[in-house]
Amino acid sequence: MIPEMRSEKENTAPALSANRSAQERFFDLALHALVQGNTAAGEQFTEYTELSSISASLATLWLKSKIKTGSKIKLSLEVPKTLILENPLKLFVSGKVVGIEEGANLQKKLVSVELEKNFKIQPVRA
Repeated sequence: MIPEMRSEKENTAPALSANRSAQERFFDLALHALVQGNTAAGEQFTEYTELSSISASLATLWLKSKIKTGSKIKLSLEVPKTLILENPLKLFVSGKVVGIEEGANLQKKLVSVELEKNFKIQPVRA
């Protein structure tokens, strides 16, 4: 898997564009993700999905769960083994929902998450 890299000027992710550095790079990655948080009704949810894109400060992904802007969510991303990455990894990061857009598929919404600076990386054990 070779990620596509693009600059912020080419980014199609909603929200936060005025607050980010012009040097920030986005990677279009289809990484499996486990998302946890609270719905707009305040109920806890856990949903498996795929990441759409990610940068150092913003991730976009498709969710079925009804959430609202300002909600805090946790992401667990599965980073596969590659030519330069000898073993697969799990990346744990959390953030705040900063944008929600309707998709062509009315069951899912494109959600933008402003990522916190803290994260955790663990090797995946076979």
